[in-house]
Amino acid sequence: MYIRDITNTAQLKTFLDWIYRQVANNTGTVTLSANATQTVVQAPKCTTSSVVILSAQTANARAVQWNYIAGNGSFTIQHATAATTDRRFGYMIVGV
Repeated sequence: MYIRDITNTAQLKTFLDWIYRQVANNTGTVTLSANATQTVVQAPKCTTSSVVILSAQTANARAVQWNYIAGNGSFTIQHATAATTDRRFGYMIVGV
């Protein structure tokens, strides 16, 4: 995405709208489900081509091996099952 003519207000608005969509309402936190092998996160801005960045926020979360599958309106984190309930991650969705 780029602007061909900085004086063209329509192009400028389109560009600024695109930037805003990339950073607005695409972050959050999630706690992995206990005694389960996957956790679904509802994220309306997520698409199948989105990239999800996860950051562990607790000691138990740092020990988790995980991967994710991005879908339309949600993403699924696949992980090992555990009884602990404090495996919390922050997330950011890129490419919305």
